[in-house]
Amino acid sequence: MVNQLGLLRMKNYQILTMVPLNKEDYDNLNIFINISSSQKHLTLLKRYDLINEFNQLENDWNTRLITKIQQAQKIDEIKIDIENYVARINHLVDKIDQKTENKIYHISQLQQLFIVIIVIFLAVQIYYLRYYLLAPWQKLISMAEAISNHNFKARFNIKGRKNEFDLLGLAFNKMSEQIESQYLLLEKQVAEKTAKLQQTNKIVSFQYQTIKQLHTSEPLCERFLKILHKLEDLVPLTQFKIRFYESNDPEHYQQISYDNEQKLPYCQ
Repeated sequence: MVNQLGLLRMKNYQILTMVPLNKEDYDNLNIFINISSSQKHLTLLKRYDLINEFNQLENDWNTRLITKIQQAQKIDEIKIDIENYVARINHLVDKIDQKTENKIYHISQLQQLFIVIIVIFLAVQIYYLRYYLLAPWQKLISMAEAISNHNFKARFNIKGRKNEFDLLGLAFNKMSEQIESQYLLLEKQVAEKTAKLQQTNKIVSFQYQTIKQLHTSEPLCERFLKILHKLEDLVPLTQFKIRFYESNDPEHYQQISYDNEQKLPYCQ
């Protein structure tokens, strides 16, 4: 649009140099045809609220200046009118430039506003992804690693408003509790089996050591005292006694015992 108005100025000065005009030059006086026939230019003038000023320029040219130019015999007769008319065109161009600059400024402000909105939106999305996706996912991975290391104390914190990660975390919590319960039960069973096995091993070892002790050349009393001492370490009983009856008389016997309180072996 500004280019077309600039072309009007050039045509005004061109027509001024052609004074006096011949009838063959009258066609050059129709300088508004390109703008008036362009819907694009007219729409722009309406948008800038300058259509009335443009119409005044066009009407003034068609009703006043064309007649003066056709009647002028010298340049000086029409020069001032042309210069004033060009000044009015320049004023219209300045208004268009100003409105265009204002429009560009508003567009720039809108762009900056959109940039701020986009930055805020991205920040919110990053926070959402970090808090609602990344953090729960890292917690689930941490729980899985803890379970693999036999640590079943870790729990997933369930929020008031449950989402998919909360449901998955709840399933992890239940699974961790069940595995912990089964693991503790298994540990208890293993401990019991181990204790029984150790006790059995002690009994077998005691039997072996007893047989071995009985086949030594030590006095019988000392052999049995050592056996009784080992037996007290094996079972939760004390003060074992062994009696050897030589006849059916219960009053006559030989007794071998180990006094656990005095820690002094004796034979009676």
